[in-house]
Amino acid sequence: MARAPFRRLICTAVIIVFIVYLLQTLSPLRLVGDGIDYLLQASSAADGHGFLVHGQRSMRPPGYPFLIFVLIKVGIGQPWAIVALNCLFLGLGAIGAYLLLRESFELGPEASSMICLLTLLSFVIVRQVTQPLSDICFFGASVWCVFLLSQIEKGKAKFWLLAPAALLLIVCVELRTIGVTLIAAFLWALFGGNAGLAKVPSWIRQHRIASIAACLVVTVMLVWASRIIIDSRYFQFNQPNFQRRGVVGSVTANLRDRTLEWGTDH
Repeated sequence: MARAPFRRLICTAVIIVFIVYLLQTLSPLRLVGDGIDYLLQASSAADGHGFLVHGQRSMRPPGYPFLIFVLIKVGIGQPWAIVALNCLFLGLGAIGAYLLLRESFELGPEASSMICLLTLLSFVIVRQVTQPLSDICFFGASVWCVFLLSQIEKGKAKFWLLAPAALLLIVCVELRTIGVTLIAAFLWALFGGNAGLAKVPSWIRQHRIASIAACLVVTVMLVWASRIIIDSRYFQFNQPNFQRRGVVGSVTANLRDRTLEWGTDH
């Protein structure tokens, strides 16, 4: 019973923090380079020219500009609506994270609520909720995608959840290119996770020809995906950095940038 007051305290704090976020719909947008790119894409699409930046295809995916484009088309393409859109996905992400923590990580309601509260108080979230960036929308969509995939892996309404999980996967990829990493999670859940993996050796022994054909298909898909990545504007834009840093340098630079972004000094 002693936990009940603490639980109510955390829930109250979460509600208060989220209300503060909603109040920021009254403040102006904070523009950064990537945000300007997204706004230009949305503006170009609204003018009927496609998701372009100064007439050229952007290296950033059009998912987030499409959401802004929808706001424009329904007549609310205003700064407050963009901030409200971020708040909507932030709220959805917090709810999805709570469910994921409760069911997949088997944490108690107090611990799950506290983690959600700490997420809402994160410097990155506080900074980006008033910026026209795809990060928060990706957070909301990806958390729910992972939650549905966890339910599929457990065998809960597998076929009913497959379609919405696949749709969310596509949304995540269109919001941010890093969403492609969810493809592995989707396949893992589709084939039953650890239980399905344990059946692979016996299936290979029973279906040798099908196994060889599957390997060939996977190889072709990997080559095709590699060509898409190499030819993408994102890779072309960052290729000089990749070549200068090398593989180890690129990984180190990304880790350093992310830790700095999350508020550490080193």
